[in-house]
Amino acid sequence: LTEDFNTGFNPVLWNLMASSGVVIGTGCGAVTGSAAYFNGTGLRALTTYPMNTVHVTSVSFSIIVGSPSSPSSCEDADFGEDVVVEYSTNGGSSYTVIETIREDAAASFTKRSISLPLAARTPSTTLRFRQLSHSGAGLDNFAIDNFFSESTVVNAGSEAPVVVSVSSSRGLPGDGKVRITFPELFCLSAVSSSSGSADVDGTFHTTVSGREVTLTRSGGTVTSGTVRYTIANVTVPPVSGWTGTFRSKYET
Repeated sequence: LTEDFNTGFNPVLWNLMASSGVVIGTGCGAVTGSAAYFNGTGLRALTTYPMNTVHVTSVSFSIIVGSPSSPSSCEDADFGEDVVVEYSTNGGSSYTVIETIREDAAASFTKRSISLPLAARTPSTTLRFRQLSHSGAGLDNFAIDNFFSESTVVNAGSEAPVVVSVSSSRGLPGDGKVRITFPELFCLSAVSSSSGSADVDGTFHTTVSGREVTLTRSGGTVTSGTVRYTIANVTVPPVSGWTGTFRSKYET
């Protein structure tokens, strides 16, 4: 995904209904053409639509936060008026901060590259830029330009980790098991006892029987909702396209 803001906001990428205090402009300048310029009176935030970020490793962008050397339309931000990059995996109900850009850390357009944590690499992740505080329109401005996401490319027939999200209202017990059945064209011969992991507490022992991978949990607490399981050392199908249906089952 790329965005240079030169022709407005990409309507496929940015959810303007969940964004505020931002317009296309050059109040703080731009790397090229125009930028996303933040000058609103209330919440200043630019939010993406939920995206599939399973294979996204990092996002990069250029940012300027108003400083004493900036033009008057890019007024000097004060202490604590920092900008955060954050993500949500529940449709924006809550966010987790990935990185904080201090108000004195980008007096001119500065390129930043931020690694996307594993917990943010899901089939439905929302990213957001947000200023923690400001003093109103015409004050404490900032701008973002040249947004870009970097992804890993998985070639057909290659070995790669596979991420499977499983939802359950009852939850996975601290010593429970999850069985994941892979479609036929996946090869699991390289999957070992330490190949499985998840974004919850406890440890997981992995076993393979045919096309079924079993992750046995120990030392964890009951976890409800959606859990992301990563199985490493899986050889993906030798042809590109639709891979088939995964099946999962919890056991106590």
